[in-house]
Amino acid sequence: MEGKKPSEIFRKLVALGPVPHEREDETYGERLRALGFERKPGAWVLRPEARVILTAHLDTVEFTPATDLQEEKREGRKIVRGKDGGLGADDKAGVALVLYLHSLLPEVGFALFLGEEEGRKGSQEALDAGLFRNARAMISLDRRGKEEIIFVQKGKETGSLQTAQWLADRLGMGHRPSDKGSRTDSYTFADRIPECLNVAVGYHNPHSDKDEQDLDYLDLLGERLAQVPWEELPVHRTPPTWT
Repeated sequence: MEGKKPSEIFRKLVALGPVPHEREDETYGERLRALGFERKPGAWVLRPEARVILTAHLDTVEFTPATDLQEEKREGRKIVRGKDGGLGADDKAGVALVLYLHSLLPEVGFALFLGEEEGRKGSQEALDAGLFRNARAMISLDRRGKEEIIFVQKGKETGSLQTAQWLADRLGMGHRPSDKGSRTDSYTFADRIPECLNVAVGYHNPHSDKDEQDLDYLDLLGERLAQVPWEELPVHRTPPTWT
């Protein structure tokens, strides 16, 4: 599943079709193990002791898989949609970014959670197991669109405005901090990890057969994430410590 660009990895992931919860290990396990990931409670992880953890989720909702991919140019950008079916871009876009970045950022940890679409089952299992105790930031790559860095999920502050703005500035792609988020895996850790954010990864119309992905955006986001000085990421929230 490796590739020179996130978009190349994304295409390979789309070819796998839907991955409902409880089929994640069957679909991804052998591939992830070959890349150095380990199966832990609720997730496949790499360097879980790191200060910053980048995450996505392996499961998708059920959809009719696309028979082929349709590409079009929209405002000068390459957009891909499924022909006669869906892509599962939520969250194959985030998974593609993790698989692209995992060897480029040796100081960063990674987590690919199971069961997010079933109520964040995998991230809750990981939390209960005490994973990521050293983390000061958990950043999900699982937001629709191309503009937001979420720091409030379902009305709950899960990260700080300052850190969201810091990341937006480092990416330099016009992102803005947003308090309009819904819950994703980083939400699960908001009472233990100070900065729990969610970054837009360029998909639209999730959970449908009409979903689409901006491939140019995905590739640029991958490049910019690889250039962020993650060791300098500021921490402003102070949730309770692990018990």
